[in-house]
Order: sequence, then structure tokens, then C-alpha cells
Amino acid sequence: MRVVDVTGISDCTNLTAQDELDAFDWVCVAATDPVRMVSTGLKEGKHLSDLISFTGAAWKANRLTVYSGGTAFAQTPSTVWWTNPIVTDNDGSDGSDTTAGDVRIVTTNPAATYVIGQDKVALVISPSVTLTGSATTQEDLITAQNRRYIWIEGTLDVNGDDRGVTWNGVSFSVLRNIRAANANNGIWGAGVTLEGSSNNKVRTIAATDTTGYGFIMSGSHYNDVRDVRSARDALLAQIALSDSNYNYLERILAVHSRQLGIRLFSSHFNVLKDVTANNNHSYAIDIEMQSSHNVIIGLNVNQSFSGLRIYSPSVNNVIFNTTAANIWNEGIHLFGVTAGPDMGYPTNNLIANAASVNNGYGVYTFISPDNNHFMNFAAASGDVGINLENTSGWIFSGLLKVGSNSSGDCTVTGGTNPGLVDGTCANNGGSSATLTTGISLAQSFVAAVTTDDTANASDTNGSAVFSGISDWLNFDNPSRVWGRAGTAAFPDASQRHWCGLTGNSENCQIFDWRLVNGDTGDAGGPALQNVLSLPASGNDIDVHTWYVDPAPTAQADCDTAVPGSVFNTDRCETTFLINAVEVVADGIGNDNGLCESDETCIYTPNIGAYQGHGNLVSAGTFTDGTITGVTLVRYEDNGI
Repeated sequence: MRVVDVTGISDCTNLTAQDELDAFDWVCVAATDPVRMVSTGLKEGKHLSDLISFTGAAWKANRLTVYSGGTAFAQTPSTVWWTNPIVTDNDGSDGSDTTAGDVRIVTTNPAATYVIGQDKVALVISPSVTLTGSATTQEDLITAQNRRYIWIEGTLDVNGDDRGVTWNGVSFSVLRNIRAANANNGIWGAGVTLEGSSNNKVRTIAATDTTGYGFIMSGSHYNDVRDVRSARDALLAQIALSDSNYNYLERILAVHSRQLGIRLFSSHFNVLKDVTANNNHSYAIDIEMQSSHNVIIGLNVNQSFSGLRIYSPSVNNVIFNTTAANIWNEGIHLFGVTAGPDMGYPTNNLIANAASVNNGYGVYTFISPDNNHFMNFAAASGDVGINLENTSGWIFSGLLKVGSNSSGDCTVTGGTNPGLVDGTCANNGGSSATLTTGISLAQSFVAAVTTDDTANASDTNGSAVFSGISDWLNFDNPSRVWGRAGTAAFPDASQRHWCGLTGNSENCQIFDWRLVNGDTGDAGGPALQNVLSLPASGNDIDVHTWYVDPAPTAQADCDTAVPGSVFNTDRCETTFLINAVEVVADGIGNDNGLCESDETCIYTPNIGAYQGHGNLVSAGTFTDGTITGVTLVRYEDNGI
């Protein structure tokens, strides 16, 4: 943090600031007189490397200009802002040659490995250098064990070695702007690995052509992870959390794995926001092995064998705003197991605002009993809309939209109070959904892109042959992905599954999963866009019941099992505002995704992952009811 007193000014009105390197975000703080300009951190897209002269092994000078109403008001002298020594280190390190406080820079590739041997050390690889290892002993290029307050940046080519960056027992540290490619030593190959590492910040990770995992956290907790992208060739999963809890992950992209895109394995109370998994050979995202209480907000799963799977005894997961499209088999799959080591059932999961289009099944369940809840769901323009097998106590609420499914909208077999009636999709048991039949989602999305994507290096007017795609990660907007071009206009079965399924010469197409203006797929009106009303007051609510084993007998049991829930007779419940999601990681509320009292929440007007774009602005005055004190916002623009 850098702080500048703005002499003579006691009011922050119309005051802004910018440093000469344009490296930092600044806020005006009026708690003192005079007011202060305070840096809140590096800007998105800026890194420690932007502050360093690699040719001179020195800090760059910087200065701050304060503006009043857009006019320069005051300026600091141009000076070096830090005294940490910058040390050129071009021969690798076993960790014994570092001193706390060093900023070690790599200006030529030593073809050697680095061990961070002290706390309070940075290792920054020049943006013009790619670090390689010896490629002779299957080593990890950069490692740190039981370290604190370290910082790593740089580009790595792991070809012939095991892993790019491995942290074991690291805490209160930063991984930023890491690019790791070609970790191709079978299942051991990984771009970035965190083992037993907690309370770290991870920013802007790109892992490509890694055969084990692109990015994995194992036994790691309370990490803040943003902008992680992983593409191509993972034998296990592109991105994985194993036995890892209370992590926050935002802007996650997992592409073209040979198996899973994203895997949550025995991991709990994690929050994932703005997640895309596409072109993966098996499940796009798999929540398994008793993973519970995870929150996913904004999920795009497409162009894979299967989309979202909640497997075996994975319970109490909350998933808001999902688009599952061009999936060969199930867009959403809840799968129970009756015997063996994986025995158990996905129970008390809440899936809200989900759209399934051009999939083999919109929803497919297999032995999935007990109180799973679908709120605001659309399944259309596929083979089977909803297939429920042996489901009990299921609830469908809000809007339920089906249609244009070639083999039927609803197939229901077995179970007690399965939630819907076979054939008709009428409510059964505790369901209260408002049913609309006969819809089409053929015109709801931008879908196939036929103009050049300026951010993608591989497309020509949105197209490329599979073997010609080198860029799976960069697009003009985050709703775009590569998929199968197919042989007919969207939606068509030939577009399902991953592009390249039929060989290197298969034609691929960029798809854009934002919603379009002017859709007439629901009796002349939009099928998905602006179909969910703004909560009129704090009385526009629903209640989610959490699965707790053993059953709770007092509030203390709910406080332990599901913090923030309320004990009611024999269960733990959360009352939440409908058609809204909590703004997570803002320091307000409990970050469970459900909109509750005294939280800032985003109004979600659409069914699907896309809820608008642009700035967040006020959604209007909120009137208290059962839920009170909510600040309700929305995206400034909705639709293309």
C-alpha cells in the first residue's frame, strides 16, 4: 500500500488519482484531514514485473497525480518507491543463496530450477524470458515449502519435467501472472500445484498442454484464486480441488481435457464464480466424493460428453445461473450409488436459474433421492428435457419451461413424490412450478459466431479446423468458447460433444452463450431473457432446507453444520430472496450465494448463466419484509 496526503483538501468529492506507471488502483479516504489517496493493489493486468527495469536491475521511478474534477491538482516527485534489493539471478537456486527482502529477477533462461529458501522473497521472471528446467530428472521448476510472504511471477516451459510451480505448506503469498506449458510427464504433469497451502492470493494463471492437471489445490484452504485458465490434454482434470475448503475462485476456464474439466473432490464450502468448462471429453464439472456446501454462481458447461454432475453423497451444494449447451449426454446429472466405496446420494442441492439446450438430456437423474430443488429451469431443443429416475421428495419451483425435445419433455419413473408427473411435467409432491410447454431455445442465444473474434488468434470469421486451433483461452467476451460447427444450424445434434471428436480436420466454431434481444421462443416472447421479475419486497422469498446428518436438535447444531441457517423442528433452513444472488467476497454476509438480510445482491432477470453485462447499477429501492436491509443491484445492460 502507498499513501499520499492531499494537503489542504478535507473532502473526497471529485478527487481521483493515477500513478505514472498506471500500475495501481487508488481510492480517496476521507477519514483524515487532509484526505488521503491510498493504493488498493495492482490493477488487473498489471504485475510486479511492470514496476521493475530488468535491464538495469532496479525499480522504476513512479509518481502520483491527484485530479480534482479531471484537472490535475497535485503531483508527487518522481522517485523510487521501494528499497528492497533487486538481485539478478540467472543460474537457478537451491534456496541457500536468498535473503529475506530480496526481489530476485531472471533475465536469461538458466535451464535450471529455483527453490524459494527464505520467507519474504520474490522471484520474477522477465516477461521476455521463458524458464525451462533441465528436462532430465522430471523436476519441478519452481518450488517452495513452508514459506510465508513470497511472490512468484513468470512464464515456464515444463517440457520434459513434472510441474511448473509447486507450493507445499505456503501461506500469505502471491502467485501472479504464471504461464505454465507442456508439463507432459503423464499424470504427474501439472502447471501449478498448491499442497497444504492456505491464505494465498493467486492471480492470472494460464496452463496449457499439461497432462495431469493444469491447476490443482490439494489440502489447501482459504485461498483467493482469480483468472485461472487451463487448456488441453489433462488426463485427469484441467482444474481440481481435492480436500480443499473455504476457497474463493473467480473467472475460471477449463477447456479440452481428456477427462474432466473441473473436479471438486471431497471439498467443502468453496465459492466458484463465473466458471466455464467446455470441450472436455467426459464431465465438464464433477462434484463428487462428499463435496458439500459449495456455491457456484455463473456456470457455462458446453461441448462435452456430459455437463454438470453431482455424484454420490455430495450434498447441500448451491448452483445459480447455469447454461448447459451442446452436451452429448446430460446437461445436468445427479447420480446416486447404492453400493461400494462411493455409496451415497446427492441430496438437498439447490439448482436455480438453469437453461439446458441442445443436449441429449436436459436433466438426468439416477438414484438421486431426497429434496433436491430446481428453481427456474428451462430444458428445450434437445432429445429429452427432464428424465427423473428414482427421485424422492424433489421440488420444482418458480418457472419451468420445456419444449422442442424430440423424445419428450418429461420422463419420470420410480421414487416417492418425484417432483413432476411423467409425460406432462405437471407438479407432483411439494413442487409449485409455473409450467410452460412448447418453447424453443433456438433463437435465445447468440450461438454460432460468424465474424472474426479479435482476441482469438486461431479463428477466421469464428471458424477453424481442430488441428489449427492454438488459442483455446482468449475471446472477445467470457461467454465465448470453441465448439463443433456441425452440419446444420444451431441447435442440432451434430454440434454436441467436443470438437475434434471425429479427427483433426473437423470444423470448429466459436459459440457465444449470451442472450439476444428479440427472442420469440415462448409464444412470441423471450424464453429466457427478462423472464424473472424483480423482487418487489423482502417477502418474495423461498426456503432452502439443508441436509444435516445426524438430524439437528437445536440451533447450535445448525450453527455448526450450516453457519447462518436457522433451526426448525428437525432441520436447518435458510430463507432467501428469489431471483437474486448474493455478491460474494465483498466482505458482507456469509458468502453462501443465497440473498439474505443485510447483504448486497444482484438481481438475476434471466434463466441461464448470462445475467447481463457492464457495470453494476442500482436495481431500485428495496422494501423490507421477511428479509430486510438488502442492497439490490443489476447489470447495466442485458442482451445483445
